[in-house]
Amino acid sequence: MVLLREIRELGYEGGYSILKDYVHPRRRPRQPKATMRFETGPGEQAQVDWGVVSYKGEDGRKHRMWAFVMVLGFSRAIYVEFVRRADVPTFNRCHLNAFDYFGRVPQRCLYDNAKVVVIERDDEGGDHEWNSRMLDFARRVGFELRLCKPYRAQTKSKVENGVKYVKGNFWPSVRFSDDADLNRQALAWCGEIANERVHGTTGKVPKAMLGIERSSLGALPERSTLGVYLPRTARWDVPDMLTGTDRATECRGRGLEARCKSALTPGWWRYGVVTRAWRCILGRTGADRG
Repeated sequence: MVLLREIRELGYEGGYSILKDYVHPRRRPRQPKATMRFETGPGEQAQVDWGVVSYKGEDGRKHRMWAFVMVLGFSRAIYVEFVRRADVPTFNRCHLNAFDYFGRVPQRCLYDNAKVVVIERDDEGGDHEWNSRMLDFARRVGFELRLCKPYRAQTKSKVENGVKYVKGNFWPSVRFSDDADLNRQALAWCGEIANERVHGTTGKVPKAMLGIERSSLGALPERSTLGVYLPRTARWDVPDMLTGTDRATECRGRGLEARCKSALTPGWWRYGVVTRAWRCILGRTGADRG
């Protein structure tokens, strides 16, 4: 509009659209801002993030799940797990499952501002107020907590791209019967597709690079020593809802998930939310026990 005003003062009598059509092919194309890709050595860093996915259940309602994604910075090996809760114990369990999958533990994990990691960040001095439960867990397992730079999402672009890849490649075509089935398929996808492809950035296969990186990762403590950091589990012997026989049933977290081994499908577990009816059957849940 400034140019139009100026040339009209010089005698131009045409309209704005004619001027725009004339100027457009003569404008310099906008140059994208150059961004330096930040690379790390073997075993130095993993990047972690949540993604959110949704699906329509058999009840016709829309349900939401969290996708936990971890990407090793050097190899670009990826691990994904779908969960119903995004609390600290579940977050910790996902970390351990990822470390089990990779074989060992990286020196540090990089996050954004998720409350499960940091309560309040200090961008000037770096004296962040960490979530104490997450910090204790990290120290016990043997990795450092790091935050990406504010307003610089590209500092954790490896996992950002990983979340997009999960949503675009795995999620659209997956069909699952329960959460366990979904995570079996996700694990197979990681091993057979995501970590077997030639990575678009590095030009290398993540699985092969993980073989190089694994020797630089730290040892993972025995899981049996980490129970205090994980979702609580209480166990009862209660009647199986389908057969009437006694089967071992577990309630996890704060009594909100249950699984009951069914005689009709040996070797399989039925998962479901603990409703009030379940609470009556189980007596006292984990939540009731405090």
